[in-house]
Amino acid sequence: MNLNQKHPNPQKAIHGKVAIDYEIVALTMAVLYLGTILGVQIGTYLNAPTLAVSLGLVLGFMCYTTIQKAVKNYKDENKKREQEMAK
Repeated sequence: MNLNQKHPNPQKAIHGKVAIDYEIVALTMAVLYLGTILGVQIGTYLNAPTLAVSLGLVLGFMCYTTIQKAVKNYKDENKKREQEMAK
């Protein structure tokens, strides 16, 4: 278990910080539970084809935004690397 594993950053590990930020975990779990409850409620009201299409649309949108961010980061990193090499 990694419950008491020290933070990988040596400066933060000196101050007794652990690798897992439990405040973030608590916030994430609340949103996760809310999403689960809402998903189950919506799933009971929709028929299977409608549910499959709606989940497919959500997945497609998430993939699209993730790919957009990845391409933007890739271009920014390459531009930064080219500027460093030009110096």
